[in-house]
Amino acid sequence: MKNNSIKNRYSKHSLLVLILIGILIIIFKPWFFSQGLVGGDWGYIHSLQFTSFTLFPSAWETIFNLGYVNTSFIWSGILLHLYINLFGSFLNFNKLSLLGLFIPFLIIGIYSIRALLWEVRIKDSWAIFLGTTLYMLNTYILIVVGGGQIMVGLSYAIAPLVLTIFMRLIHAETNTKRSSKGLMGNINTYELTIYAGLVLGLQILFDPRIAYIILMGVGIYFSYYQIFARNSKLLIRNLLLSFIFVFLVPSFIAFMLHAVWIMPVIIGHTNPIQQLGVGFSSLDAVKFFSFAKLEDSISLLHPNWPENIFGKVGFLKPEFLMLPILAFLSLLFVKGLKSSKEKTYILFFALLGLLGAFLAKGANEPFGGIYLWMFDHVPGFIMFRDPTKWYTLVAISYSILIPFAIRKIYEFLKQKTANLEFKIAKYIPNLFIVLILGYILFLIRPAILGKLTGTLAYHSVDKSYFDLAKVLDSDNRFSRTLWIPSVQRFGFYSNNHPVINGKDFFNVGSLQDVVKILEAPNSKYLLQEASIKYIIIPYDSEKEIFIKDRHYSENEYKFAIKKLNNISWFKKYKIFGKIIVYTLESPKEHFWIYGSNNSLEYEMISPSEYVISIDDNQQGNTLIFSESYNAQWVAKTGDKIIVSRQFHELFNSFFIPGNSKKIKIIFKPQQWVNNSLWISLSTLLVVLILLILLKIYERNIIRNHSED
Repeated sequence: MKNNSIKNRYSKHSLLVLILIGILIIIFKPWFFSQGLVGGDWGYIHSLQFTSFTLFPSAWETIFNLGYVNTSFIWSGILLHLYINLFGSFLNFNKLSLLGLFIPFLIIGIYSIRALLWEVRIKDSWAIFLGTTLYMLNTYILIVVGGGQIMVGLSYAIAPLVLTIFMRLIHAETNTKRSSKGLMGNINTYELTIYAGLVLGLQILFDPRIAYIILMGVGIYFSYYQIFARNSKLLIRNLLLSFIFVFLVPSFIAFMLHAVWIMPVIIGHTNPIQQLGVGFSSLDAVKFFSFAKLEDSISLLHPNWPENIFGKVGFLKPEFLMLPILAFLSLLFVKGLKSSKEKTYILFFALLGLLGAFLAKGANEPFGGIYLWMFDHVPGFIMFRDPTKWYTLVAISYSILIPFAIRKIYEFLKQKTANLEFKIAKYIPNLFIVLILGYILFLIRPAILGKLTGTLAYHSVDKSYFDLAKVLDSDNRFSRTLWIPSVQRFGFYSNNHPVINGKDFFNVGSLQDVVKILEAPNSKYLLQEASIKYIIIPYDSEKEIFIKDRHYSENEYKFAIKKLNNISWFKKYKIFGKIIVYTLESPKEHFWIYGSNNSLEYEMISPSEYVISIDDNQQGNTLIFSESYNAQWVAKTGDKIIVSRQFHELFNSFFIPGNSKKIKIIFKPQQWVNNSLWISLSTLLVVLILLILLKIYERNIIRNHSED
């Protein structure tokens, strides 16, 4: 009888797993079969571009615009650079993205939320199935990954696992008894604090903002558990030790793992948000990006669902209001729970859901001023110009509360129908589960019907972009490409041919403004000094560049061709399908001598280091380096160090002393990055060794106890 019960449970679990896999395949099949796995923030990289990706991201990013300081954002490129260098010789970008990022999002997310459900004692296979489905297939995360924010998606996917390990650490630490003679307690505490640091470091690698959100959740759980749930007396000494093991040690490990970019930011006094501009750090930006209202956030309804068009906010869909009702229905069952731990879990996740819903609405009422105050005063909160990241807490909360409430309702229905005589009665509880699953899937019906955009739609790369990439890659001389009005996502770029968005370069918002500036007489000299050789009007195959009134306009494309044809210093070079390429005569090199047309010989060691050979007749002149001006660029010749000076408010320039034969141009923060990289690698090695030693120590203790 017992064997039959186990067999039935296993069969039920296997069936639910197959159903989940089937649902995931239906929704995410464009990831597996699309020729171009692109959308939103996720662009395309040609295999010819792979040589421009160093094993580790550089402190200076040279391939976009005129270059920019990259120390604050090194974390965002580590995985991509690593994958391209390890697997780029036999995998194209689609397969790299799929195998290295998109499939791991699904695997990590499913494992992660299941781990949290088990931690909070929700172990029924159908309850785990519902919780997993809700967490991985809600409107927020579908909009995120559909919009190409796969790194945010990975951080979201691992969030429940991070929370699970920290919760285990809090339980282990607060229940550890330490003698007055020492601090040694349960060895599990030391293992968990290291694991917590490792998973936190991994989540920060994916996206620091979601890690910040989860740490806030951990802080709330820590405080709640200390006050209401711990068994021992709340002694200051115990509280301090708990704080050290739960927060300080994991945070220190995560900090040291990310020293490679954190240390250069600290040393260079770089503010990553200010570096992006006032559009990322002003209160007006927060108000603008507060798209969600409270009724949206508490219903786990992303304001851009399902079109995912920036700024287009839909009306509240009333069917979503059932989600918060089901979630907070769980509070009705708290009183009947025998386990105080289960009560703690339900009350905590209810609080977490309310907090997430309140913060996800941003500056909107009610009490929108609180969010604005936090943005201005709470350390780290400046990262949340877009408040929708706080939907993560709502998703985690509902993925626990709803399965719990459904389980209680299921048990109630089972009890009430047990003694009913009509045959269909025994199927009512199971029918209720099916209806709930149907409701969850009904909410995301556009995804099931294949009506979503971005990465969740099919894309193909037009042959013209491969032809263009081959032509540009064959040109071995350095030059930039200017795309009018902006670069297309299949456009080619490399260290040898950096790409410039017309709108960004001229700091304007429309095609008409870009053209107006290009028609000005002095634009020719500006483009020449910026080393721009190719001017490209793209084929807007994705219908996202030539936009008028939020819709694609062929007339905008024709307008661009007509205007550029009339600019006398542009020469039509080649046509690749609907891609029109012009050239500009006599563009300057990457390095050039002011007032001279003679070429310089130079070698690019990395995007942060160059070596220039100087002739006798070039000494005593000014060397122009056509990258965005930054005072951290220096020239070294012999014992002399020459600091960059601004040239024409855009570029770097260096005075060449007499007797100079070789000049090294170096971006100083790269040395900070190189030194800090060893700190990060050493930290990883040390924590892995510590884990091995703790495992050995733990096994020895177990062996000694068994022998006794």
